[in-house]
Amino acid sequence: MSRFSGMMEKRAARLGPAYLREIRQVRTATWAAVANADCEAWRTDLRRQYLNSHPRPAKFTLPCEGWWAISKSRQNPYLAGVRHPHDRTVEDVAKHAPASRQALYSVLWEALSPKTDLGTCRNIVMAFGREELEGIVYSLLSGRALEVTDRLAELRTTGALVALIRLAGHERDCDAAFDAGCALAQALCFHSVSPYFSTIASRLWNVVSQGALEGLRKDRLQFSRCRDGFLQFSSVLWDRLNSAEALYGVHRLASGPRFSWTTIVDMNRECIRGFATPGLERPDALQSFLDYGSTNQRSMMALDKDPLFVATNSSRPEEKCKFESPLEKR
Repeated sequence: MSRFSGMMEKRAARLGPAYLREIRQVRTATWAAVANADCEAWRTDLRRQYLNSHPRPAKFTLPCEGWWAISKSRQNPYLAGVRHPHDRTVEDVAKHAPASRQALYSVLWEALSPKTDLGTCRNIVMAFGREELEGIVYSLLSGRALEVTDRLAELRTTGALVALIRLAGHERDCDAAFDAGCALAQALCFHSVSPYFSTIASRLWNVVSQGALEGLRKDRLQFSRCRDGFLQFSSVLWDRLNSAEALYGVHRLASGPRFSWTTIVDMNRECIRGFATPGLERPDALQSFLDYGSTNQRSMMALDKDPLFVATNSSRPEEKCKFESPLEKR
């Protein structure tokens, strides 16, 4: 097997075409979700301009362009990821939703693909900057998410973390791969409260956890898929954000901005770190909002039933590094 030939055939066969289809579906669904969110922001800006320039405005009508020129019957399959856009559709939508094009062509999808070799992963990390990427991991693990706020808003960082995990696994640096996995889990949690990715966050988690997180090991702990646990945790984060918006009245600002991304990161960083960091034993910031209300109590039970980290039976030193990433079987 060549050093940069990617996956072993047995692991590739195990993930198989179904995983590649899932990546493609989530990629399209993410493009559609970002297009919808970007065009909503565009509509808000147009409405604000219209209200400011018309003392007695008539009914506001959105121009039939970009994403909004696509009928609901066509939008819905895009949002589900079962219909994929042509290049012309992508470019038409990008005129008013440029972030949608960035999401569609993000390095995340290439980093996740079982067909991508380790040489390409190395190029992704080098293009991002390995020192900067490792700095992001350190900032997230040490509770300083505000230092990397802008990086948490983009899928490029998520993709670079996936590539870093694959490289660290290939280099048999299991502790580094696990730490990068913790940072990746935080990034995915921040996506769940992102204006762009909130509606697609659970699907992003499923495809990324299967491709990069599940199986990473360190100190007798191992990442699980945590599908139900993440779904409940992200739902609580979103409900908490909506409650804060209602408390401060920003939900009434149909013609203005809501919370800034910096504020959203600041509001959720400690809870997210508590969820995605082993050994913190559920800090007060996480426990307090999980304990409040019957819905949150159910979420706490779901996290206990489907935790992100599970204990392993490995006891010998040589077994500590014997994890199997779904994208890398050594």
